[in-house]
Amino acid sequence: MAALIFLSNLNLGDYLSRSWSYFIKSIIRTGQNNAPNSKNQVTCGCWHNLPGDIIETVVNQLTLTDRIRMSSVCKGWRVILTKKDIQTVVEIPWLMLLQYPIGKDISFYNFSEERVYNLELPKSVHGGWCYGCSKGWLIMITGSEFNPSLFLLNPITGAQLQLPSLTTIPSFESFAIWHSKFEKFITRITISSTDAAECIVAAICDDEILVFCRPTDERWNIFQGEGEDNGNSCDALLFRNNTLYVLIDSEENCVRNFSIKLSDCQMMLTLISFHYNGYFNVEDEVVEFQHFKIFKETCIHYDLAESTDSELLVIVQILDIFALKDDILDDVDDLAYGDDLGEGEEHDIGEGNQEHEDGDDIGERYEDENGCPLRLRYWKTIGFEAFRINLSNGHCDILNSLGHDTVLFLDIVGSSCFLNRDSNGIHGNSIYFTSNISGREEQATVVSRESGVFYLGGGRIERFLPSLKPAEVRGWFTANI
Repeated sequence: MAALIFLSNLNLGDYLSRSWSYFIKSIIRTGQNNAPNSKNQVTCGCWHNLPGDIIETVVNQLTLTDRIRMSSVCKGWRVILTKKDIQTVVEIPWLMLLQYPIGKDISFYNFSEERVYNLELPKSVHGGWCYGCSKGWLIMITGSEFNPSLFLLNPITGAQLQLPSLTTIPSFESFAIWHSKFEKFITRITISSTDAAECIVAAICDDEILVFCRPTDERWNIFQGEGEDNGNSCDALLFRNNTLYVLIDSEENCVRNFSIKLSDCQMMLTLISFHYNGYFNVEDEVVEFQHFKIFKETCIHYDLAESTDSELLVIVQILDIFALKDDILDDVDDLAYGDDLGEGEEHDIGEGNQEHEDGDDIGERYEDENGCPLRLRYWKTIGFEAFRINLSNGHCDILNSLGHDTVLFLDIVGSSCFLNRDSNGIHGNSIYFTSNISGREEQATVVSRESGVFYLGGGRIERFLPSLKPAEVRGWFTANI
């Protein structure tokens, strides 16, 4: 019923139902032309009564957008097309665009069709916040600062899954007291499966606390660690082959395995110790530009990814920090490894002489609407490096290439890797990334372009996406119905 409502009322369903895939037309036309001539056979108007196995064969050749188009034809087709066990052609993720506070709709850009889709959102999420998307689910949060409601939303079907309250995590109360932005409590979150009946949710809270749950649980499970595992900060998450992989920043380069008992299942957990020793420098490379000091290659962020060859990868994002000349970076070491850059704004200075959306040059305006000075700190991505992890001993090898046709998509929630057979403007051996900054920004004065594509072959970054407004969330969305 939720899928039917979506197809009948939502903008994306209305929009997609206007056009038909040529492939679908040709299949139906061929079937009609090859039908045997019989007096007792109905030769017209039987397209909606095609056998289910034929429709499933057709669906196996469709992208999600064509599948939605096809399901809008009639009820019989819709029943078949919404079956979970029918596979569709894998397509590259859609780019999600969402503003804070959340309004009545959400936008997606489909690179394959070069179109923007707008979906209406349920009233229950209006005014809330979205952490990002994983396995076709949006991770949403609404409610008060001290008792927020966290849940999953499928924007295609409208399905919602309630998650345990954040108040069941002991450190949340103190975090909420000292921080006005409760969205920053969760720094990473990911989901194991598109199937609501099987999925496990894992998250990193307050930069170092690892928690997980099933949607039916009443409280979050907290990983306590054992010995040297206890107290290490967690930097990245990835579900792979029913195992949760967690990256911790440590110079040991080792792998440890755990079996975690949840309410109704067992979960395998693998901790991977990794430390980046690249051309990172926090002392010598400090340059001045207009009103800024630029701390070169001072910040890194980690991500975990699975390659198209099923290998586990560590992706290192390297950034410069920009700060006002009278701003003090008290602890560069903490900043270097991805700690919060303070309660100020975080932005990208962009390429060249970028202007503010009101027309002011970035070097001329550092006051809020009341004329009070702002402490500005923001960072700019300058490159990525990829490493292959050996899960038997924790050793890693640097990769010079992801593969000629391989495309990696990164956002604040996680990663997804695809073979790009049909380019549609998407280039292989590249990393498409969006801003990894979480939490709303209420005093921002500079727009950001911290999204784009990094080409591993030449080390070049192209910021082809529009500027990121301060309270905008971007992510890579892989839809499921």
